[in-house]
Amino acid sequence: MTACYDAKQMTTASALCAKYIAPYFGRMYDADLYVMAHMSVIHAMSSSTQCQPIIASLRNA
Repeated sequence: MTACYDAKQMTTASALCAKYIAPYFGRMYDADLYVMAHMSVIHAMSSSTQCQPIIASLRNA
């Protein structure tokens, strides 16, 4: 598993045969990134690779 803050890192994780990638949702949100856009890309990419996202850093409102 590897941590992720950008959808581009999904490509790297897949190339390295990582089974899981952990997008840090809360931290990405805190950094004013377009979190849902990154999540959409990661989700789309996961359908064509064995690397699957496991969302991390979810918080209560």
